[in-house]
Amino acid sequence: MRLLRLLKLRKMLADLQDHISSEYTYLFFHLVKLLCFILFLNHGIACAWYAVGRSTALSGPSWTNANKMGGRSLGYRYTTSLHWTLTQFTPASMEVFPQNTAERTMSVIVLMFALVAFSSFVGSISTSMTALRNMNADTSKQFWLLRRFLKQQTIPRTVGRRILKYLEFIVEKDHGKVQKDSIKILSRLSEQLHEELTFELTKPKIGSYLIFEYMLDIPGLEVVARRLTATALTSRVIASGDYLFYPGDEASNFYCFLFGCLDYTMDGEELKPRIQEKEWISEAALYTKWRHMGKLRALAETELMVWNVPQFLDVVAISVTSWTPLASFAKDWLELFAVINASDIIRDDDFRTEAAAMAGTVYDSTISPS
Repeated sequence: MRLLRLLKLRKMLADLQDHISSEYTYLFFHLVKLLCFILFLNHGIACAWYAVGRSTALSGPSWTNANKMGGRSLGYRYTTSLHWTLTQFTPASMEVFPQNTAERTMSVIVLMFALVAFSSFVGSISTSMTALRNMNADTSKQFWLLRRFLKQQTIPRTVGRRILKYLEFIVEKDHGKVQKDSIKILSRLSEQLHEELTFELTKPKIGSYLIFEYMLDIPGLEVVARRLTATALTSRVIASGDYLFYPGDEASNFYCFLFGCLDYTMDGEELKPRIQEKEWISEAALYTKWRHMGKLRALAETELMVWNVPQFLDVVAISVTSWTPLASFAKDWLELFAVINASDIIRDDDFRTEAAAMAGTVYDSTISPS
């Protein structure tokens, strides 16, 4: 009955495994778990092997008599039994051999069991060890192939260095993180659960945007917000030196800056201070036809959240319930926007305060315009 406690132990191990975030630690934990299971299994077989030897010792020859176990310590008798058991699972040998029919029968049964069990254990351990060795090998090989490709195609060194620097940044950024695309079972989620998962993943990054907060405060529009994050929102990482847009380009996206370094220039003047975390870029593109007023260039590897305006409008237009209040918000926003100096980056505190009041929030300025 005490063995039933193993079910509780299994649950405890599963809970412990859920707290492991490193893949190396996870594989090492898996190896230790397998070794412990092998030892536990061999402990049970060793006890049975010693019991068979003791039961036949009084009526005839037995392995305990042949190896003079009677005068030995308990520790020596146990380790000898365990050693014999391990030799049945591995290609090893020792001085203990079966001395009667019962012992020979048990030896055959254990060998047949070990033939199947041990091969399975070895396969699992080999797979884990191979995974540990190959964890970084694929990435290293990909970079080696990339360098060969750039050299064979005579790509200019400046471009090649930018490519390598960008990819090294991407690999380092994602190192140790479980990527959503790598979890194949997530593809079996229902559409609504997928939207809810995407919403919860992106909400901390975009929750400061006024129209988003406005939707969350109106009953029934949270469903629209979930759909928007699942269909119209993507994450983009751009390389150092990349231009996101130029003056006169038609804007089909608006952006939320997450991290990195961006330089915005309009009419030859640089924006000071530079774009800050969670600051929005070209948000006018959502409310009206907009062409960029300046150019935006990344000075370092930079991550942005990108709203696709046509997809945004398609989702909102599905229902009158969502379209009516958001169209009203857009109209009020444009009336405020019409009286300030037009730019892709809006840093007018009065505008922000009034727009926040329209959305039912409080504007907390963390950026001081120069």
